[in-house]
Amino acid sequence: MGSPKDSIITEKFLNENSSNLHFIREYEIKCPFDGDNILNKLLEKYIGDNVIIPFSLEERKKKYPLAFSELERYMEKYLKDNLEPIEI
Repeated sequence: MGSPKDSIITEKFLNENSSNLHFIREYEIKCPFDGDNILNKLLEKYIGDNVIIPFSLEERKKKYPLAFSELERYMEKYLKDNLEPIEI
């Protein structure tokens, strides 16, 4: 199977996160497409090795401020284009 990369699932990782996890799955995806490499670089930039994404939007904003800062205009456009007004 070659030489796999070191796992981010270390004893330290498990000690820090085991109370919040119910399931862990780790696998390597190999794709020859440039788009996949671009996506991987973006994920590394915005999420890094801290890959447990909080459910709460407020907690996500605290954990990933760079992503929310740099991608804010895209999120606003998405919300504007995709949320229907609520009638009361």
